[in-house]
Amino acid sequence: MPLGNVGISQLPVIIAPSEDPRPRLVTQMTIQDALVVNVGDFPRNGRLFRASSASAPEAAPTPAPAPVGGTNATPTPLPPRPDIVAIAVSPQEAVVLAYYVEAKIPITFALRPANETGIASVRQVDLDYIMDQYRIVLPRKLPYSIEPAIRSIRQLVASNTISLRDTVTTPSTTP
Repeated sequence: MPLGNVGISQLPVIIAPSEDPRPRLVTQMTIQDALVVNVGDFPRNGRLFRASSASAPEAAPTPAPAPVGGTNATPTPLPPRPDIVAIAVSPQEAVVLAYYVEAKIPITFALRPANETGIASVRQVDLDYIMDQYRIVLPRKLPYSIEPAIRSIRQLVASNTISLRDTVTTPSTTP
C-alpha cells in the first residue's frame, strides 16, 4: 500500500549512526636525534649542569645525629624526587613537547645509544598499518559482541586511563 494513501506524504528520512564516532588512534615518531642531557633523579640542588667538570662533586647529605637520651625518634624522611629525562631539542621541538603536555597526550621516549645518530624513516602506526603489516584478517561482522566499544585506553599504571571522549558519570543511588 503506498504511503500517500495512508495520509503520509513524502517526508524526509534522516538516518543517523547508532553510536558516536569512534576515535582513530595513531602513533608517530616526532622528535628524533635529540641529545639526551640527563636521565635519572633530579639533582637535590636543582642544577642539571655544573660550571665545569673540575668542580667538586655534590656532597652526600649527612645523616641526622642519633637522638640523645635513648629515645627512638624517627627522622622525617626526604620527599621523593622526580625521575626525569632531560633532552636538548630545537625551539620548535620544545613547542611540540609543550603542546603534548598541555593536550595531555602520552609521550614515550625510546632512547638510542649515544653513537647512533641520524633521522630514522618511520611510518605512522594506526590500525590499518597493524592489520596490513601483521596480515590480520578482519573478522566477519556479527550481530552480537562480547564487549561494547572501547572508549578509553588502559595504561600500564593501574587506575589511570585516558578518556577518548567526554564521558558523564552519574552517581549511583542506593535504595
